Amino acid sequence: MKKKHTMCPFGKCPICKDNFLTNKPITQKLDEKMTLNLYLQGCEDLADTFVRKYFGKEATYSWIADEVGGVIEVADRFFSVTDIADFLRYKYSTKMLFEYYDRDLECRSGGREWKYNIYSYKKLRK
Repeated sequence: MKKKHTMCPFGKCPICKDNFLTNKPITQKLDEKMTLNLYLQGCEDLADTFVRKYFGKEATYSWIADEVGGVIEVADRFFSVTDIADFLRYKYSTKMLFEYYDRDLECRSGGREWKYNIYSYKKLRK
């Protein structure tokens, strides 16, 4: 059995020539069920990474309505998978994440329009 490698998280591995996520030859198409399972596992991995990074190793989270891939609740805050991916992608600091979250919540709950997304807010703050 070929050993999985961690050097190439997506696509074809230059060492084993297999798809990194499934350890199947890259030429095989993934079926619908496998693709969905990979997506759901990816959502779990994103949530785990996000919570550990911004809330600590001991923090716990839950998926709202047990809908993996939707919204998580952690420490009385709510984050969609898209937001989770963006905070990680744009390398937000913990301070900046909570600043963004609080300002976003303040605007939305006050009926004001929030003019920034995670990307534009980070660019503005540089």
